[in-house]
Amino acid sequence: MNLWNQFVSALKEVFFLPFHLVRLGFQRLWSLGPKRLGMLIFAAAVLTIITAVVFVKATSQPTFCRSCHIMEPYFRSWETSSHKQVQCIKCHIPPGVAGTIRGKFVAASMLVNYATGVYKRSKPFAEIDDINCMYKCHDNRKQPGVVLYKEGIKFDHSKHLTKEVRNKQLRCTSCHGQIVQGSHIKVTETTCFLCHFKGRNLINPLNLTANDSTNSQPTSEMFGLGWKTNCTKCHSAPVAEKDKPLPKYDHTSVLAQKVQCQQCHGDMKAGDGEVPHERCNTCHASQEHLNRYNETVFIHKQHVTDRKVDCLNCHLPILHRSKSRAVAQLTECRSCHSDLHDAAELLFRGTGGTGVPDRPDKMWTAGLHCASCHTVPYDQAHFRESSAARKRVACTPCHPNNYEKLVPQMRDGIRKRAQQVFEMVQTAKRQARDETNRWVLKTAEANVRLVLDGGGQHNVRYSEDLLQAAYDQAKLVAPGLPPFQARPNVVATGDKAGGANCLNCHNGIETVNLLVKGRTFPHGTHLSRGLTCKDCHSIEEHGKTLPNVTNCMDCHHSRAKNEESCKECHRSQRALYEGTAGGGKAIPSAMATAGVECSSCHGTGKDIKKPAPEQCAECHDKTYPEVVKHWQHETSDALKEARVTLLQGGTGVEAIRKGIQIVTADGSNGAHNPELAKKLLSGK
Repeated sequence: MNLWNQFVSALKEVFFLPFHLVRLGFQRLWSLGPKRLGMLIFAAAVLTIITAVVFVKATSQPTFCRSCHIMEPYFRSWETSSHKQVQCIKCHIPPGVAGTIRGKFVAASMLVNYATGVYKRSKPFAEIDDINCMYKCHDNRKQPGVVLYKEGIKFDHSKHLTKEVRNKQLRCTSCHGQIVQGSHIKVTETTCFLCHFKGRNLINPLNLTANDSTNSQPTSEMFGLGWKTNCTKCHSAPVAEKDKPLPKYDHTSVLAQKVQCQQCHGDMKAGDGEVPHERCNTCHASQEHLNRYNETVFIHKQHVTDRKVDCLNCHLPILHRSKSRAVAQLTECRSCHSDLHDAAELLFRGTGGTGVPDRPDKMWTAGLHCASCHTVPYDQAHFRESSAARKRVACTPCHPNNYEKLVPQMRDGIRKRAQQVFEMVQTAKRQARDETNRWVLKTAEANVRLVLDGGGQHNVRYSEDLLQAAYDQAKLVAPGLPPFQARPNVVATGDKAGGANCLNCHNGIETVNLLVKGRTFPHGTHLSRGLTCKDCHSIEEHGKTLPNVTNCMDCHHSRAKNEESCKECHRSQRALYEGTAGGGKAIPSAMATAGVECSSCHGTGKDIKKPAPEQCAECHDKTYPEVVKHWQHETSDALKEARVTLLQGGTGVEAIRKGIQIVTADGSNGAHNPELAKKLLSGK
């Protein structure tokens, strides 16, 4: 019993001990006197203020924030951001004393949570009020004004902050988010794409129905009239500007003709931005919260406006990038035709070949789709092979007006080269002796058929790769095959050309012959002799003939060394001079009979010239130039009479026609052989 009493007494002493100590403390303080007591209170207040200031200063340094390991990625992104000179508290704690005190209490609670291990189960979540951004730093952001976000991309803060956007009140951090992989408080582009593209059908030509929005148009009209979109609200179409680098593609002509962006670029949207139901479970465990999944207005107010939750915490991303719609276009065709355009699609996408790396066409990578060029409406006319339907391949306004003539040139040039390789493969197949060689030639034949069936113009560079690979495979089986050069030496060089190959557009130019100053200019002959495009054409001024080659003779005469050189080009002049022109008995000129060579009057090499009659006086008497002029006048008169006779018709006109052609082609106006010229023009 005595032990129990002692225990109860001890409990009483422990219970009253704090009160006893407080009483003793007050007695001690009062015993000091008013003056001493006031000094102690003042000292305590000063010490408290100093401690608070030191604590606030110390905990306001970015390095203090870094002491928590979960803040390391945020600290690193801040170090490399445009805000690296701004302390964390400037943005994360509201301005003013009250904001600082409240912020410090929140920070203290975070520190406790970290020390107690709460953040092992949940990461901290920072909220930044708009006032933190606006106060003394970005206070003008709510004023109207367009700024350049990126090259060619415009943005107006006022339209996003001063009114609701898609029935949602945005905050600064709705767009300026934080992702570990990015820069601190950088614009999160995925948020822009999600807001601008979520639920908006920019272009869907294959799935239009009567329930589509009023902005939709029938497919047959879409490519003719275009699709009204809002691309230029954010983007400025890239055009060539003075003192600025050239864009990848100059859209000047496109803007002038008001072509819609989607006609070439197709659907610039990938993804739907949906919210998987299970994502709600990452934050919410209450069934009451989960039941409000479909209340989008309430959810966006709570998450976007009130709490600043990053959109991608809930939504799947939407990407804004060039995406060719060729596959989607073909889906519609395949509903009736299983493989109508398979080869063209594979070529366009730069795949499907054997032994060559994939090489998509530039138009594919830029997002162009089949209907960007093939503008025939989706009806039965689409399948006609008439010339009218073929012409409805629109190259303009994306390319210059004369570009359309290159399409048949590319098509025919590649087809001709593909047929050459195909014949070589067939020759090799006839020589194949074992199964391995036959298998190699099957892949070679498949490469050539891909080009022939798909139309090499859909991807010139990939087609050339396929043809070269097919030839190489055939050459392994039949080493005696004739040479085949898939890409002639027409590579342009220079800063502006970027090492581009002219055959990317001018494939087949080797088969094109032009009439230049009354003479036929064969591209193939010149390319086969080692000349390149840049030898005759300007790289800086695309396709312009260089001044030093406007006269063919500047090149050809520099290589003329003797009489044999002259014969290569001047066959008609030689025939008239030697008297063999027109057939029949030869009537050579007096100088040809005397053995006078062409170079005696015209010179050789760079000194070749067309002599004037006065030059004859160097070898003949002084009256000879007048004789030559008399011959030329007679020939001119005879030409006039011959043309009149030709118009009148009658017997012998064919001989006269031939005579006119011979004398005109000679170009000396009878000086080379006046007697024969007069006879030819008379038709005798």
